Amino acid sequence: LAARPDDIEAMFLLGTCYRELSEPARAIPLFEQVIAAQPGHAQALYYLGACHLQTGNTPVGRAYLRRYDRLIARGGRVRRLPHQAIPTQSSSERRDA
Repeated sequence: LAARPDDIEAMFLLGTCYRELSEPARAIPLFEQVIAAQPGHAQALYYLGACHLQTGNTPVGRAYLRRYDRLIARGGRVRRLPHQAIPTQSSSERRDA
């Protein structure tokens, strides 16, 4: 981010790292920047809501989660992060199963 401060994907990924490290207060401003730049970023909305809930800011967290629900109901999509991809079985693993 130091080299490219407007890199939305890097902001999202750094926020995700902080969230995974149980540091929601550090993730919140990053997810807020992502939402400011891309209001339809479903994962950022969801993670932002979850982080607010984790920090005890329940009304704000619920508001972001409602925005996420509305976006998904309108056909919004959530993409998988590389670490969330479902591993595929190799052909030898399928034969052994």
